[in-house]
Amino acid sequence: MKNPNQRITLTIRRPKPPRHDLIGAVKITPDAEIALRELSEQTGLPMRQIALSLITQAAACVDIIEAD
Repeated sequence: MKNPNQRITLTIRRPKPPRHDLIGAVKITPDAEIALRELSEQTGLPMRQIALSLITQAAACVDIIEAD
């Protein structure tokens, strides 16, 4: 990470109610898949484990603001 203190901001139109029906899969962009594959090759870790770690750790760095 270039700056570990940098926050991630997501701007949303309106909050959606939480979903509790976990599906266990998401589709990612080709760029995200390339990044995951590169990290997997560099670390020897499975892409699933890398994605899990990135998402759970990054969640603490996200600020959500509602758009006007």
